[in-house]
Amino acid sequence: MPKLSLADPTRLLEKAMEKTKQDRANFRVQHIPIEEMFTAQELMDLKTAFEAVSNGEAFVNQESLKALFADMQIFPTDE
Repeated sequence: MPKLSLADPTRLLEKAMEKTKQDRANFRVQHIPIEEMFTAQELMDLKTAFEAVSNGEAFVNQESLKALFADMQIFPTDE
């Protein structure tokens, strides 16, 4: 029987790890209360930042939200 090997095992593992990280992040967002994911100070910072970009509206567009999170070193996926 011929010996089999992966052409790029490192890349395969990196992709699998990234998928696992995304799956875990999605699970946390859907099942863990926000108060357990952030400290009281982080929640206050998020609220203040959201209010700054919302201009009193109930909604923020996606680009403003991405910029807001990036400023806070948070990088969620579009999903």
